[in-house]
Amino acid sequence: MRTLEPTDLIKLARDAARAVAGVNAEDVAVRAGEDSTGYPSYFFFMVVDRDHAPADFSLFRTRLSQKIRDDLLSREDSHYPFVQILSRSDWDTLKVA
Repeated sequence: MRTLEPTDLIKLARDAARAVAGVNAEDVAVRAGEDSTGYPSYFFFMVVDRDHAPADFSLFRTRLSQKIRDDLLSREDSHYPFVQILSRSDWDTLKVA
């Protein structure tokens, strides 16, 4: 299994947010790990301005996750993406970057 570099993963996530809904991901962080079954995964944390995001935010996150998954697979990286969209205050509190 191929593993992409963190800078490539961040760019991939930013590009996916623009492609799915035309929104900018203000900040993006990613951590590699495993899901609860031990499957290799990426955990994406993103700050997206909800004022400019689609009204159906759940559908946006689902489509964003699928776009990231498709882009990973096209690069022969089969890690599963988990996407968490944070508010600015949550980002600052969690210090995910």
